[in-house]
Amino acid sequence: MSGDRRCIVPKCGHTRFTNRELKFYAFPKDPDLKLKWMENLKMKKCLNKLNFVCSIHFEDKMKCESRLKKKAVPTLHLGYNGPVAHEFIEHFIPKRKCCVQSCRRRNLYKNRILFKFTDNEKEIYAWAKACKLPLPLPSKKLYICERHFEEAFFSKVRLFPGAFPKLYLSDEDEEDVEKSDNESNASDTEQSEEDSYAPDLQINPPEEQIRKLNAEIECLRKDILLLENNAIYPQAESSAEALIFARMIVGDEKLDYTDKEKDLAKKLRCNISAIAYRFMNRDIGCRLPQFKTKELMKFKFN
Repeated sequence: MSGDRRCIVPKCGHTRFTNRELKFYAFPKDPDLKLKWMENLKMKKCLNKLNFVCSIHFEDKMKCESRLKKKAVPTLHLGYNGPVAHEFIEHFIPKRKCCVQSCRRRNLYKNRILFKFTDNEKEIYAWAKACKLPLPLPSKKLYICERHFEEAFFSKVRLFPGAFPKLYLSDEDEEDVEKSDNESNASDTEQSEEDSYAPDLQINPPEEQIRKLNAEIECLRKDILLLENNAIYPQAESSAEALIFARMIVGDEKLDYTDKEKDLAKKLRCNISAIAYRFMNRDIGCRLPQFKTKELMKFKFN
C-alpha cells in the first residue's frame, strides 16, 4: 500500500514510487483540522482514507523529522492563485503573566510566585475592580503575583482564606486598594457595590457576542459542508440500483455495506477490469468494497 501513495493536490501528481525523497502525509483524524486541510485544498469531500498530501505543500516550519507539527496545514503549491483559507499557527503554551497591567514583574518569569485569579462568584467582582480588569473577565485563566497581597495571606504555594489584592495596583505608586470592612455585612453596602460594578459588566459586550456568533457560523459552515458531501438528489427516472449505487459510493466509511450494495458492487467488478475498479475506489474516492477472487468467481458463475 505504501508504494501506491499519491499526492491528492491538483496539478501535483507526485507518487511515493517516483519521488522517494518526498514524504506523504495522511489527512488528520481531528475533524476541525481535517476541515481546514480540505478548505485549503478546495475539496468538498475527503474521498477516502488513502488520500495523502506530499511534503512540498508544507512549509519547513511545519515539519518535524518524521511527522508534521500540531495544527500544520498545506499552504504551498496548491494549484491555485490567491491566499489560502487557513495559515499555520504554531502551537505553543503561553507563559503565565500577572494580570495587573501596571505590575513591574508582569514580564518576569523568575523569582516570583503566581496565584490563580479567584473563581469565587462572591469575590470575583471585587478582585476585578481592584485589579482594574474589565467584566466579564478577558480569560478564564488569569493569574496574579504575590506582590499584590499582604504577606500574612499567602505562602509559596497558595493563598490563604481572606486574601485580597490591595498592593501596587495603581500605576506602581504603591497606592493600596482597601477592601471595605462592611462589604459582606451591610446590605446597603452590598447594593451600592453591585450598582458600582453594573456599568463594568457592559464594558466589552460586543466581543462576547461576536465570539458566540463566530462559533455559530463555524457550526453552520460544517453542517453545510456535511450536507454538500452527503446529499443525494434523485431524478424521477432514477432506478433503484442507481440510488443504491449513489448511497454506497458517498456513504459513511464507518458503516458496513448492505447485501444489496455488495451484490451491486460485485456486478460492477465483474464487468470492469481490476485496474478500473481500483481507480474508482482509490483515485476517484468511490466507497466500494473489496472482494477476494474466489468470492467474485462464485458470484459470477451463480
